[in-house]
Amino acid sequence: MKNLDIFLFTDFGLNSPFAGIMKGVIKQIHPSANVVDINHEIPAYDIKRAGFEIMLVEKVFDRGIFVCVVDPGVGSKRKIILAKSKEKIFLAPDNGVLSWVFAKEKIDEVFEVTNSRYFLPNPRSTFDGRDVFAPVSAWLSKGVPPENFGRKIKKVSRFKIPCVKKLKQKLLCEIVYIDSFGNCWTNVEREKFNFKFKKAISKKTAVKKFSSDYSGRGDIMIFNSFNFLEFSTPQGNFAQKNSVKIGDKFEVFYE
Repeated sequence: MKNLDIFLFTDFGLNSPFAGIMKGVIKQIHPSANVVDINHEIPAYDIKRAGFEIMLVEKVFDRGIFVCVVDPGVGSKRKIILAKSKEKIFLAPDNGVLSWVFAKEKIDEVFEVTNSRYFLPNPRSTFDGRDVFAPVSAWLSKGVPPENFGRKIKKVSRFKIPCVKKLKQKLLCEIVYIDSFGNCWTNVEREKFNFKFKKAISKKTAVKKFSSDYSGRGDIMIFNSFNFLEFSTPQGNFAQKNSVKIGDKFEVFYE
């Protein structure tokens, strides 16, 4: 798998040099590498948000190297792992950040990254993004096989993915993601629950209208472009308006 694009996810922010340093290291090793900045504004240490975003993004692309440096345990004994599917490679700390990927993507093999031959010389304990993730992703994009970076492993860290409960005429679901518009994404996916929804209620609010677009007014339910059922306020912010947070539970009634 040579000349794969490299997609970067970090919580470094844009008001620091750290993401740029990673890209510079990649380019020094592989000058023709195509590096795509997906999101460097993931909230600090928020592995659940990062994990959901990686899963969303990897569905868009047929191939690539998806590199996540959201790493509260940097410098500790936590592993760095490399997960491989048919045309995709995921490089991340072993802290559960790939939980959504493991749940949705067919992963063929997982390796623990230990071969320091592919690290920067004299790596420090506080910037694995520069010293390990960047050079490893560069060598991967040059075609070095995943098995060269360390031993194959079977056990990895995961957090529990919230499941939808289907009851008679209603679904019990929860908010798993809130985007920059304040749209609240549930864990209800169209491919599993493509029902005719009537209303949704929680302890904080109720939504009584299903829509196919954002052109209307008031609070709505809608299947978004990634086929997750979300709650939205067109030209507004549903999360702020209704004080909704990730993890909030909803009952969604259907015919």
